[in-house]
Amino acid sequence: MFPRLDILIPVYNEESYIEETLQSLRRCVLPNKLHIRLIFSDNASEDNSLKIIMASNLPFKTLVFSQETNIGGRGNWEFLMQQVEGDFFMFLDAHDLISSNYFIEFQNGMVKEFENPLAFIGEEIALNESQDSYDLYAKEWKYYFSNNAKLRIWQLIFELRPNTIVHSIFKTSDFLFADLALSKSYTFDHLITHIGLLKRNVQINSSANYIRRYRKVVGEDFSHEVAPGKLETRAQRVLGNTQNEYDDKFLASDIFSATKSSIPFGTKRLAFCILKLKYSGSKKSKIIFKIFRKSFRTINAWRSQREMKG
Repeated sequence: MFPRLDILIPVYNEESYIEETLQSLRRCVLPNKLHIRLIFSDNASEDNSLKIIMASNLPFKTLVFSQETNIGGRGNWEFLMQQVEGDFFMFLDAHDLISSNYFIEFQNGMVKEFENPLAFIGEEIALNESQDSYDLYAKEWKYYFSNNAKLRIWQLIFELRPNTIVHSIFKTSDFLFADLALSKSYTFDHLITHIGLLKRNVQINSSANYIRRYRKVVGEDFSHEVAPGKLETRAQRVLGNTQNEYDDKFLASDIFSATKSSIPFGTKRLAFCILKLKYSGSKKSKIIFKIFRKSFRTINAWRSQREMKG
């Protein structure tokens, strides 16, 4: 029986972008040893996003859910994760794109790593929205991770930053989705990334691209322009009409709780303290964290996780 891959696509007011995303999926070369299922969840969009999806003709098995009220970006992610039945899953934002060979490259890598299925990361490319157009460029940094899981947990603690690596392919059995739902942070995608990259060999495939479309950001509250003249704050995106109160100050505890069994014996307290420094809003804490990170980079003779690209 061929493995199954679920593509989770959260949607909210994507009328201006969704057709390009659908076109990139139509262009994908279909793998011959992998079953792919697309799962859309429209989060009570106020535009024609849902109509565009329903009218699309995609070469994949497709499920489309429509939320009656806006359950927030965080809630929509959780809903999609509850629908996962495949052996692997990934998130694809409804305004992002992937290269036509993305799934073929994953299939090829999966065959090579049969004994320890990989976490598959396509080369990330940024598509930045400017006033009148988009600027396309490769991400400045490239990630590398050790095949030694004990070392990798420290790489994740020290090096992983706000990122879109979560938009990659992970092994479903590595996750307890009920535990993820207990996370109290806005950006629990960091938690998903920590778990996904901790347990698997990691393949970063530079011939397959995940094209991240960055929409215009306005102001210090990270408001996005989701439509001409329509702004949405970070809290609005995460919470929607729900009463759930999430806060990134819990992220250190969430990550530590989910990954502590993999942290070397005797160093758990140190790891937790460093995580608290990393996600603290205090300027002093951030300075101390940078000192720890510099020391880590100095004393460990592993290939640099982050390599400047030309």
